[in-house]
Formats: sequence, structure tokens, C-alpha cells
Amino acid sequence: MQVKTRAQGKRTVATDEGNGPVNALDRAMRRLEPDDAACTLNVSLRDSRGALGRIAATLSSMPVLALSYGVADASRATAEIRLPRAHVARARGRLNRMVDVLDVTDSVVRSR
Repeated sequence: MQVKTRAQGKRTVATDEGNGPVNALDRAMRRLEPDDAACTLNVSLRDSRGALGRIAATLSSMPVLALSYGVADASRATAEIRLPRAHVARARGRLNRMVDVLDVTDSVVRSR
């Protein structure tokens, strides 16, 4: 990864995988955290038409490692979303703003 400083003082990040500060920052964050550091968000929500699509759209800018969605009864659903720990606070905040969401809890997952 190369960081170049331009004449106006702006920094540009160039990598072999693609250029741009967002992609380079995401890759740098992945290198800093251990491979086994992930967190699972357990979301309870009202089941409605398009709820799963709204969850996917809400989290589309984050590296979701796993997603499961299940309907418990006629009106309740649960979603389990596995994310890198660095993205959990932002994901929790976005999910809590959704109209259908009733509760968001998290648990740390260590893979061995």
C-alpha cells in the first residue's frame, strides 16, 4: 500500500487490489484485528413483508460474514448477523433505527 501526498495536502491511497481510501481503510482494519474476532448480533423484529430486504440494505456497506433469518411465529422474527468486531457498533446503531426492530443484542464469537 502506498500513500501519496498531493500538492494541496490531500492524501491518496493506492493498492494493488484497488484504489481509494474506503477500500484501503477497510483492508487495513481487517489486518489490525485478529482473524477470529467476530461478533454476532441477535435481532428480534416484527416480521413483515420486506423485513429481510431492509436488513440487507441497511447493512450493505458492511462486511457481513453470515446472516440468518427465521420467523418464530406469525408476527415475530429473529435475525442473527455475524460481523467483524470493528463494524458492530455502527451496525447496531443502524439496526436500532429500523422501524421493525424490537431489540438488538450482541455476543462475541471466537473461532478455533
